[in-house]
Amino acid sequence: MSRIPDFVGEIIVVDDGSTDRTSEVARKYNKVALIKLERNMGKGRALFEGIKSACGDIVVFILLVACKTPSVREGDTQG
Repeated sequence: MSRIPDFVGEIIVVDDGSTDRTSEVARKYNKVALIKLERNMGKGRALFEGIKSACGDIVVFILLVACKTPSVREGDTQG
């Protein structure tokens, strides 16, 4: 999270009923707003909920589906 540019006003994570630790990891970051859907409602609903919550004029999406990268590893809470 320390690499997020200053011009980024908010980060919204939508957990669409995942069975992994998405919500648990997202909660560790102060800069992240978490929207947790109780069950999987599909990509369209997840995007809708994120847009509805967004405050900015520009919205950028990064879709992660069962993806682990070096910067989004279990227990990686630096930032």
